[in-house]
Formats: sequence, structure tokens, C-alpha cells
Amino acid sequence: MAVNKNTNESNDDTQQVTNSAVTSSHANMKGVNSNPLTTNKDKTLLSKLNKKWVLIATGVLVLLVVLLFAPIFPRQLPKVSDLQPIIINDASIATKFESPQALVQRSAQDLGGMVREATENNGSYGLDSNGLAVYKLPYYALKGRQFSVQPTEAYGIAFDGDLDRSEVNYQKLVTFFDTNNFGRLAANEGQTAYIGEDKAVKFVSYAVYVSGEQLCAVWRANTTVTPGNAQRVSVGCAALANYEKAADAASPFYDAYSKTDGKHDSTLVFGAPDISKGANGYQRAALYQEDSRGTDQANSGKYAFQAIYYKAPNSKTWQYFGRVSIDTDEIIECSKVNTDALRQAFSGLDCYDKATKKNNTI
Repeated sequence: MAVNKNTNESNDDTQQVTNSAVTSSHANMKGVNSNPLTTNKDKTLLSKLNKKWVLIATGVLVLLVVLLFAPIFPRQLPKVSDLQPIIINDASIATKFESPQALVQRSAQDLGGMVREATENNGSYGLDSNGLAVYKLPYYALKGRQFSVQPTEAYGIAFDGDLDRSEVNYQKLVTFFDTNNFGRLAANEGQTAYIGEDKAVKFVSYAVYVSGEQLCAVWRANTTVTPGNAQRVSVGCAALANYEKAADAASPFYDAYSKTDGKHDSTLVFGAPDISKGANGYQRAALYQEDSRGTDQANSGKYAFQAIYYKAPNSKTWQYFGRVSIDTDEIIECSKVNTDALRQAFSGLDCYDKATKKNNTI
């Protein structure tokens, strides 16, 4: 039920959420630590990716969905057999809460166990002191948008306990959202996915709920193999207005990418853009993207990648430069930076010279 920001009404027909599947081919996040837009002098661009993992997703218009955690690596397409039907309610009948924090606190007031709060909050997710997810919000496509994003801000809490306690806690959350007439967008059980860097666990249950104003993710995971040594139940919520903010930030990059040659997904996935300065007023940007129809041979058919953009001084339009694989230490090829505009946009960056088989500086 995407929200019309002018009328605050929802439209079931335009609802788009995400599919995801997890592959076991990558067990850590090491490939994230090296990025194509990092210079020796400036290590800030894309530094947020060093500790992030994202929901790997492609938007769909069918009534079968599943959302799970996954690391920032390419992975296989989802299996239809893993998906379950969604339940759509009229958003106008959902109980209204003044904020995501108020909603989380109300939904969790009867839960028991060890309370886990985030010591690190990063927009769509929060981590505890052990680096494990306390909450995590999924990618989501709002009405009128042909791409999915994560919210710019969210709030959540988790409870650790034994198996019996976790089952009771999760069912209480499900009952709360059902009773308050939230629409259930996704449900899945029994898949293994990442809860933190190098920490893959079994997600026993996972569901996403939405009203006319807010979207929430609830899940139950077996975290006994982590430092917490317990079962974890989480609830996290974000205002749809914060999804709108993220979509506005990604929109110029969607406009640039969607005009590139080739076929693209009907609903693409865009992460938060990370922008830095080039020379003489030029700018460059990189962001996480997914496009299952926009694969290329150079990236082994994988659809998750880092997209690179640049912009001329005083221009409002970003230009798509290309992509690099996010599961390797790949950097920009020097030979592709072959115009004055590109040399200024990517000034100071490392690049790989195929002729000498050495790294160089633009």
C-alpha cells in the first residue's frame, strides 16, 4: 500500500515490494572494504558500506514476496517456491501512531527477555555492541516510483531469550500488527541470512507490515552462534515519509541510469548515494544498485553492483559512468577515463592500467 504524499491515501494496485534470496557463496564482507572511488588521500567515499549489508531486492508487481537480510554481494535470484501470499488491508483502517518510536514501543510493551537496543544507528538499521542487527528495514517502492529504497531514518528494538520466549514474543508482534489492521506485505520462514558482518544465522520467521504512514519489519532469528548466544526477536519501523526522502535523493541517479542502453528491471533498487568532489567543480558519486535485467558479461551476470556517476560544474544532471563488481577489489580502468570531463570528475582516484598491469592515479 504505497502512499500518495498529497492525499496520504494508499493504493493497493501500485504496491511494490521486494524479492530476495541468499547465497552461501560469500561468508564475509571483505569485498566491501575496497571501492572504486576511494583515493589514497580520501577514504570517506562509500565508507558507510564497510559496515553495511543490505536486502538484495528487485521490485515486483505480483502478490508473492519475501524480504531477508543479505550482505552486499551479488547472489542468486529468488525461488518462487519460497514465497508466500501477502495479505492486503485497507490502510485507512490501520491504527495511527504518532511516530515509529511510539509504534515500536507500543508493539513491544508486552515482550519479555533481554532488551537489546542499538548502540549504532545508520538510517535503515541499528546494530548492538556486538555488531549484530537490532532492527533492519527493507527496500520498498513507493507509489509512482520505479525503484526501491531504504528509509533515511528508522527505530527499533530487539529481545533475546530462549526458544520458547522467542516464539511467544514473535507471535505477540504478529498479533499486535494484525489487531491494529496493518497490511502484511511479506512473510518467510527458515532461510539463512546475514545479521551482521561475517554472521550468518537462520531467520526462523520474517514479516513486513505497513499502514498509511509507517512500515515495520518483524523477525525471529536463531542467534545462538553469535556472542549473544540466544534467540532474537526484532521489531523496527520507519515512516513512509523517510522512504520518500530516500527516493528523492536517489531520483537523479535513477533518471540517469534508466536512460542507459539495454533492458532494465521494472523496479530497480538504489542505495544511498555517496557524493564527493572532483577537480574544478566536478562531482562524482557511487551507490549500491540492483538490476537483474541489466547484467553484463564483465560482471559474470551478477545484478548487484556499485554504480558510478559524475556531474559537471553547475549542472543538475548526473551522468552514468559505469559499474564495478562489489564482490571484488575491482577499480576503474584507466583507459575508460578518456575525456577531460572524466579526468576532472575522477581526479586523484586510483585506476587500473591494463597495459602495465599496475595501479595508476587519475
